[in-house]
Amino acid sequence: MEFLGKIYNTVSQNLPGNPITREYDIHKQTGSAGPGLFWKVFLATKKSTKQEASVWMFDKKSLERFSKRDRELLLETVKRGVSNLTRLRHPKILSVVASLEESRESLAFATEPAIGSLANLLGCHDNLTSEAASSLGGFELFDVEIKYGLLQLTEALAFLHQSGKQLHGNFCPESIVVNRCGSWKLAGMDFCQSNTGSEQCPMFACHTWVESLPPQAQPRLNYLAPEAALSHECTSAADIFSLGQLFYTIYNRGRPLIESVADLSGYKRSVAALKGLRVSALSCVPETARDDVKLALNCDPTVRPDASQFGRIVFFEDSGVSALQFMDNLFQLDNLAKSQFYKGLAQISANLPMRVNLLRIIPQISEEFANPNMIPFVLPTILQISESASEAEFKELILPKLLPVFKLREPVQISMICVQNIKILIEKCPTDDTKNHILPILFRSLDQDFVELQELCLETLPTVAHMLDYNTVKNSVVSKLKTLITGQCSLKIKVSAFMCLGKLLENMDKWFVLDEVLPMLQKVQSREPAILMSVLGIYKVAFSHPKLGITKDILASRVLPHLVPLTVEASLNLTQFSAYMSLVQEMLRQALVPATGSGQPSIMDSFMSGLGPMQQQRATNGSSGGGGGGSGRLALPSNVPTTAATPATPLSLEDKRRLAREQEAVDTMRSHGPLRPQANQQQQQMRAIEAPKDLT
Repeated sequence: MEFLGKIYNTVSQNLPGNPITREYDIHKQTGSAGPGLFWKVFLATKKSTKQEASVWMFDKKSLERFSKRDRELLLETVKRGVSNLTRLRHPKILSVVASLEESRESLAFATEPAIGSLANLLGCHDNLTSEAASSLGGFELFDVEIKYGLLQLTEALAFLHQSGKQLHGNFCPESIVVNRCGSWKLAGMDFCQSNTGSEQCPMFACHTWVESLPPQAQPRLNYLAPEAALSHECTSAADIFSLGQLFYTIYNRGRPLIESVADLSGYKRSVAALKGLRVSALSCVPETARDDVKLALNCDPTVRPDASQFGRIVFFEDSGVSALQFMDNLFQLDNLAKSQFYKGLAQISANLPMRVNLLRIIPQISEEFANPNMIPFVLPTILQISESASEAEFKELILPKLLPVFKLREPVQISMICVQNIKILIEKCPTDDTKNHILPILFRSLDQDFVELQELCLETLPTVAHMLDYNTVKNSVVSKLKTLITGQCSLKIKVSAFMCLGKLLENMDKWFVLDEVLPMLQKVQSREPAILMSVLGIYKVAFSHPKLGITKDILASRVLPHLVPLTVEASLNLTQFSAYMSLVQEMLRQALVPATGSGQPSIMDSFMSGLGPMQQQRATNGSSGGGGGGSGRLALPSNVPTTAATPATPLSLEDKRRLAREQEAVDTMRSHGPLRPQANQQQQQMRAIEAPKDLT
C-alpha cells in the first residue's frame, strides 16, 4: 500500500492542475493571506455536498524570482504552516476541511468559507485580482467588529499557549483570516514552535531574524517581540507583544508602530525607543485600552499580561461584544437559557451595524429553525433586522432562511409573529414570494381554531389592504370573511370579521359590494346587538362612501326590506334603535329624491301637487250638496301639463322613459272623462229613511 501511495503522489504531482479541483468547483478570488500574501483565497463549492468553502492556492511560479535554496525554504515553510494548522482544532482557529494537495504547479487545501486576511481589510491588496481588490476597497471595520475580533484572537492565543503549549511566532495581519460571517480566525502557523521547557515554565525556540534570508521565509519583523527577533529563546509573552502591535496597527489605519520590515538595524532602534514609550504616543488607540496596550508592548516580557488576562480588560466590556461572545457558546446551553438570551437579543441587535446583524446574528440564530419550539424566540429579532435591511439584502441573506418557517403551523406563536410583522414581510418580499408565501400565512391564520390569532389577523388585514391586489381581496379575503360571518364561530370573531369587512369596502368596487357583500348580510341569523350594529355599519359604509353607493332599486327591493324589520328587534337599546332609524330615514329620502334634476318638477310632481286643490274642491262640493258645474265630479286638475317642461340639464335615457310613462298615464286618465261618484243601494235606503215624511 505504501508503494501505491508513492505512485499516486508522483502521478498527482506531474499531472496538470491540482487534485483539489476534483473535489471542489473553484470560483472567484476573494483574498490573499500567509507570509508575503502568497496564498490566494478562492470561493469554492464542494462537488459532492454543494457546501461552500474556500480553496487556498499557492502558485509555485511566484517563487521563480528567488534562488533555488530560498524557493525550497519557502515551500518547506508554507507546507509546515498548513500541516500545523490542520492538526489544530478550536472555534477561534481557522478550520481546515481538506488537507494539503500538491501538484507540479501549485499547493492547495480547503478551509471554511473565508473573505481573506485582516491585511486585505487594512488595505494591503498584494496578490489580488483587480476585481477582488475593488471589492475590498474602502472596507471599514466597525468598532464592535474590531473589539470582538481582538477578543477572539486573545482566546485563540490562550488556547494555543495553555492547551496546545505552542507559540504562534508570526502573529500579524497576514496570519489572521476573516471568515464569511465576519469572525476573526487565527491561521498562519508557518513559524509555530512547541514547548521545549517544563510544563510550569514553557519556553520556545526562536527563529532569529537573518537579513540574508527572504523576509517571506521569516516572521514579520515589525510585529516580532525583541526577545524573539534578537535571541534564541522566548516565552509565550512574545505573542502578546505582537498582539499589542496589532492593536496599534488596526487603530492607526494599517500603519504599525514599528515601521521596519526588513531592516534589522532600524528595528533595533525602534525597539530601543519603545523603552520610553508614553501613553500619549498611543492616542489612536481607544482610551480604555491604552494602558493595557502599553503594557503588552513592554520590552520586558515578564510584565506583559498573558492571553487570558488580556481578554478580561475593560476594553472588551461592551454589550455588543458580550452578545456575540454569548452566541458563540450557545451550543453549550439548554433551551431555557437560550430563550432568556433571545428575549433581549432584539434590543441589542438594534444597536449593532447591519453587516454584523446580517453576517453574524442571522446565520447563527437561524440555526434554531431546526427546533420549532425555539423559533418564536428568534423570529422577532430576525424580522426586526429585516425591517432595516435593504430589499436586496433581505432577498439574498434572510428570505431563503425564512421560507421553511412560513410553512409551519405549530407552534401557533410563529403565525402570530408573522402576522404582527406582515407589513414588513410584504414590503421586503418580491411580488411572487408575497403571493406564494406571505399571503397564505394570513389566510391560513383565519382558518386556524385559535381566537387570538384570528382576531389579530382580522385587525391586520385592513392595514395591509393597500398592498394587496384587487383580485386577492375579491377572491380570497372576502370569501374567508364570509365564512367567519355566516359560520359557527364566537361573537367576538364575528364582530371582528364585520369590522375588517367594513374597512376593506373602500378597496372594492361598487358592483362587487352590491352583488356579493350586501346579499351576505341578509344571511346573518344572529340578532345580538353587536351583530345588528355591525350589519348596520356595513350598510352605512356601502350607502355613504363616495366610491360606493347603493342604487334606488336595490334600496327599495333589498336593503330597506331587510333593515326595517331589524329596527323593531327587542335587543336594541334606544341609541341603537335611533342609529337604525336615522339610516333608514336617510335611505328613504334618497329613494324618494326625483331623478329629473334639481329645480325642475316632474310631471308626476305636478300631478301630485294638484291633488290638494282637487280634494279641497270635492270637500266643498260635498258640503254644499253639489253644484257649480262639477256637482260631485272628480275632475283632472287643470294645472297638469300635457308635455314635460324642458329641463335645465340634459335628461338621461331613464328620465326620458319615466316622462313618457307619466304622459301616457295622464292621457289615459283624460280619455276616460270626468269621474262621477255613484251612491250604492245602502246609501239610497238611508236617504229614504232620513227623508221627511208627508203626514198629511
